[in-house]
Amino acid sequence: MNKYELACQVAKASGKTLKEVIPIINSLFKVMGETILAGVKINIGDLGSFSLKVRKQRKGYDPYRRVPMIIPESMSLKFEAAPSLQKKIAIKCSQDIISGK
Repeated sequence: MNKYELACQVAKASGKTLKEVIPIINSLFKVMGETILAGVKINIGDLGSFSLKVRKQRKGYDPYRRVPMIIPESMSLKFEAAPSLQKKIAIKCSQDIISGK
């Protein structure tokens, strides 16, 4: 699902027009991005939490030059699913396995 499809679903569910919903979704994603970059964790009840994670420097291997290398410290986005979402996923997956999907 992309942002436009999400906006269509929200517009349909809320009874608002697409013209009203798109700026709200754009603002939401802009604020979320700025908040995460500021180092603040975002918690969304039934979805989960988003935060920046520091990835420590580590040893790696360059397959092109065939030499060991050091991968520098970096930041990455971390998403942790809420317990309620994890339960829903487990139920959905067990039903898919049983039905053969």
